[in-house]
Amino acid sequence: MMTRLNKYLTCLTVFTIIPLSGMATDIYVPSLPAIKEYLDTSVPLTQLSVSIFMLTLGFFQLIAGPLSEHFGRKINLIAGCVLFIIASYFAAHAESIHFFLWMRFFQGIAISLTATTARTIFPDIFSGTEYYKMMNYSTIAWAIGPIVSPAVGGFLQTHFGWHANFYCLAIYTTFVLIFSSLMPETITKKTAFNFKAAFQNYKTIIKHKTFICAFLIISIAYAIVTIFYIVGSFLIQVELNYSPLFYGNLALLLGLAWFIGNITNRIFIKSDPIKKIGAGILSVVLVSTSMVIFDSLTTLNLPTIFVPTFFLIVASGLIFPNGYGLCMRLFPDMSGYASATMGACLFACAALISAGATLLQTHDSMPLSLCYAGISIILLIIYRYGLKPSTEKTLAGN
Repeated sequence: MMTRLNKYLTCLTVFTIIPLSGMATDIYVPSLPAIKEYLDTSVPLTQLSVSIFMLTLGFFQLIAGPLSEHFGRKINLIAGCVLFIIASYFAAHAESIHFFLWMRFFQGIAISLTATTARTIFPDIFSGTEYYKMMNYSTIAWAIGPIVSPAVGGFLQTHFGWHANFYCLAIYTTFVLIFSSLMPETITKKTAFNFKAAFQNYKTIIKHKTFICAFLIISIAYAIVTIFYIVGSFLIQVELNYSPLFYGNLALLLGLAWFIGNITNRIFIKSDPIKKIGAGILSVVLVSTSMVIFDSLTTLNLPTIFVPTFFLIVASGLIFPNGYGLCMRLFPDMSGYASATMGACLFACAALISAGATLLQTHDSMPLSLCYAGISIILLIIYRYGLKPSTEKTLAGN
């Protein structure tokens, strides 16, 4: 039985791990144009480095989840940190886009180990309202990545070049490795690694309608952020001729937007999470529609890109922790598998949407606006005809 002090010291360690999944991309987004020039490659291939990382991170969580149930949380965290440090070092030394993409692939595997494991620690040691508070705090901790990383990345790009971003990731992860090594094991009962049992557990989870609808909603909400980072860096730096440092500061403000959404959720923590998801989706619909209207009336300019995106990300920051907590709450006895399934679906779905975003033209903002409008319609359909009815049925059954 863990003491209260050990619980919160463990949480502190987890809160240093959680931002890594966002930092691994957000810190070098201001450097995408510079990486394109240095590696002498195309814009879509450079943008693909984001999608490859997310797709790999998503897929390998299906393996990382059972591994954390079998070997324990601590060894997974240590292995992931070591691999990430190595991949970050070699990414900084890439001389071709293909080698760089391979390093992003290995970074995705590494973060799948740390991210999946970190999410399972809270169900290990908390329950009830305390658990929901920790889940909300975890999304706030995750928001630190989008808040801080782009500004740091813009500064490093301006003064030291794009390589410095990956050295920074390696140094940060070294500290995370030390903290993880000192953390106590939290799983009380390890299970044998059984492929048949794992398949059955995943099948049970993925057949749950509420789970499917919730992960689709949070995947799309997360994709709103990644789409902007993929397209916005070229719109703002190349088309509008702003510096990487300026773009990093803008991205810092967008990170704060996510944080505001999380804090809003914390203020209304006792409110119905389904209603909060609905309010967030309605906000996305209204803002994206306004964005299309403004873009049709004006030429490419910073305010029509930045202001609507800011409010879209506030709404996403409200949606995400509620859908995230709902997914994890559905399977308390299979938290490792639920975490892995949710993470895999989240990042795979967001990666596919982001990969599609590489096809968007980066010469004006209308394609971005139309993309957001399309996303808002999909969110509304899933919520109205999927999540809300299935959740009401689940609650009635309980």
